Amino acid sequence: MGTRSNKKSVLFVDICGSTGIYENLGDSGGHDLIDRVLAQIQVNVRANGGRVVKTIGDEIMACFWHPFYALDAAKAINLQLSAERPRPGLPLVAVHSGLEHGEVVEQGGDLFGDAVNIAARLTTLAKPWQILTTAKTIDALGPDNDETLRHVIRTSLRGKSEEMEVYEVLWEDDGLTRFTEKPQPLLHQGSLLLRQGNRLLEVSGQHPVATLGRGPHNDLVIADKGVSRWHARVELRRGKFFLVDKSTNGTFIVSAGKAPVYLNYDESLLPGQGIIILGSDNESDQNVTVRFEIN
Repeated sequence: MGTRSNKKSVLFVDICGSTGIYENLGDSGGHDLIDRVLAQIQVNVRANGGRVVKTIGDEIMACFWHPFYALDAAKAINLQLSAERPRPGLPLVAVHSGLEHGEVVEQGGDLFGDAVNIAARLTTLAKPWQILTTAKTIDALGPDNDETLRHVIRTSLRGKSEEMEVYEVLWEDDGLTRFTEKPQPLLHQGSLLLRQGNRLLEVSGQHPVATLGRGPHNDLVIADKGVSRWHARVELRRGKFFLVDKSTNGTFIVSAGKAPVYLNYDESLLPGQGIIILGSDNESDQNVTVRFEIN
């Protein structure tokens, strides 16, 4: 059986809550509903130039030659399903999707490789109605893309050593103001200064990531029992400074005139100045308090 390698956009679309559908409608009713939704998904895939690779239970794997068409298909699927008015006794069926563009190996009509694995794992991260993708896929769209995107998280996906930027593709036009962020070149020419006691650390274009924690290999070592070995990091990303928490006890961001922000395995944009408190909410504890200011 021949194999060949090339670039494809791999899209997984998974039906949410299929177990509950079967419980509420029974085996026959649940099977009929899920089959109908899978058929609708397949129609949208083909209508946008894609190929249905396979159906895996209540999930469909499809491929496209370019991410534009994969995103068009994913958005069309969401729009069609969300606009439905189910018959009495039938639930509104939601889906969640993951998309990655990259090298795949084709063998016997099936696809294998990194892009397949990443798209599948993005699908497991996605909430109902979410379409998740990566910075790599956004780059493949090219400079003229007009997708509306929101940065979700920078995370390591299971089985991958490096971390990835994960984005949500916004597909609803509901008149709401949204926080959106499209990929842009690094524009910020300034820096962020971290201060802990008499120790200073600068995050800038020359040093875009600074780690904070109890371990001796951190850029800023915070020797406190409540602080994790690799507690958090500050990143300069596309011209903005973010705090990313990776700790057991979490991190607080305190700034004037705003409610404190608590992070635990999450991230937040840093304001112009304030205080980072590691593993505690005690602003007066100088051992775990780091002041920051963006210049």
